[in-house]
Amino acid sequence: MEAIKSESAQTTKLSKIAQFQADLQKFYRSIEAVLPKNCGITVDSFCVSTINSVKSNPKLLQCDQQSLFGSILLSAECGLRFNTPDQHAFISAKGREAHFMIGYKGLIEMMYRNTRVLSVSAEAVYENDEFEYGYGLTPYLKHIPKRKGDRGKLDAVYTICKLRDADHIFTVVEKQQLDEIRAIADKGNPEQKSDSMNNLDIHNFMSIKAAVKKLSKMLPKSGVTEISA
Repeated sequence: MEAIKSESAQTTKLSKIAQFQADLQKFYRSIEAVLPKNCGITVDSFCVSTINSVKSNPKLLQCDQQSLFGSILLSAECGLRFNTPDQHAFISAKGREAHFMIGYKGLIEMMYRNTRVLSVSAEAVYENDEFEYGYGLTPYLKHIPKRKGDRGKLDAVYTICKLRDADHIFTVVEKQQLDEIRAIADKGNPEQKSDSMNNLDIHNFMSIKAAVKKLSKMLPKSGVTEISA
């Protein structure tokens, strides 16, 4: 009896995936229209990746179709595959709603599409590191991580971008600002505290994303997709 139930559940799952594939095909032209030409992803490869991602997270099939395909189109518009090992972007199911989010690696990927960008780096700063920076007419940034012993608690995060035809630009986000961002995220998502800045993120990648996102807004544009998430 248990084997029959298991087989029935598997058949239902396969039928839902088959229906999703059919529905996705209806959005083929829409995906083709929004997918950036310079992202290095074809429409077919995006669709294959999308199907594989949904297969690995069946909860997405329970989402409202409008929110799910809206999120998929947002991912395509950014030129990022979602829920892949690259961790460029994510679509998660929260109840019946699908939610799209760009990871910090995805933001950096989008920044590199700007032909004026040569390199992007981002780091976390801890209390016992040596760290100084200043803005104004002669901006400067100096960070020497403490090599031995406890580096202390997170103190700030920063991102540096080297431009092809200009000086480096950078941005720093202090701990107080990170706490404010966390509070806003918690307020908007009370059922899943600190979803966008997870306390278990020992490398502080979610905090680093705040600095990457801030710098992405400062970049001079050169006809590339606007970074908006």
